[in-house]
Amino acid sequence: MPLRGPDHASIVTGEAPYFKSLAELDDWILTPASYKALDGLLKYISRGKVHGLPEEPRGQLLICHDYKGGYTEKPSALAYTFNYWSLCSTFI
Repeated sequence: MPLRGPDHASIVTGEAPYFKSLAELDDWILTPASYKALDGLLKYISRGKVHGLPEEPRGQLLICHDYKGGYTEKPSALAYTFNYWSLCSTFI
């Protein structure tokens, strides 16, 4: 989503805050800027086996909408949309 106004975190002011393709993301992850941006992320630790759940891991997708509205400043701005409802496990 496009950013509006002057007071944004330094993580998004130097470059575009989004990627137009996965190839662009792959290129960015190899740059020194990505190391600074990813500094505070915790290492992923998968959970152990859970009784009653299949052994084959399958992720779930949770979509949470805050119902605030006003996500686009102008009609021509890029809007957030979600098109894959069949893949959504939980909607809040």
